Amino acid sequence: GAQRSASSPPKVELHVHFDGSFDNRVLYQEAKKDLSIVDARQQMMVQNCQSYEDFVRLVTCKGKRSLTAMLGSFDIFIPIVRGNYELLEKLAYNFVQSQAEQNIIYTEVRYSPQLLCRGGAYESDGAQDAIDGTLVVEAVTRGLRRGEQDFDVIVNQILCCLSFRPDWALDTVKL
Repeated sequence: GAQRSASSPPKVELHVHFDGSFDNRVLYQEAKKDLSIVDARQQMMVQNCQSYEDFVRLVTCKGKRSLTAMLGSFDIFIPIVRGNYELLEKLAYNFVQSQAEQNIIYTEVRYSPQLLCRGGAYESDGAQDAIDGTLVVEAVTRGLRRGEQDFDVIVNQILCCLSFRPDWALDTVKL
């Protein structure tokens, strides 16, 4: 299990994005398993990674100086997790472990459930198909709760509405 640092005071983190906190090692392993889930351009970018370090540079925003460049990183790894509820549960569990390793005793994690669903996309195709985030919330909750028990960290979730996807707002509120 995660070891708390005796030299570091306990911390509280109130604003952390779940999809921005995914375990890169887990993402890398998943990306190497099956790249059919990403489009051809993204697939080529991941395949061109010669190492884990190359992958980390591709999917993180370190050194990127614009919001557009930073969000481009999400375009690479969000399709890897989208609709993979077992993976989302594992990532949620790993998130709690990471928080414990940083001596964070309470945290609030936020995410848009629909964005992590199979069929979720940043832009609407106009069809207004309902995308049910229930399975995402259930998977993330299972991982977080198991992590809370194993690592003694309290985690609350904040479900986010996205201004550019108002068609998901009511469903998010209901969740």
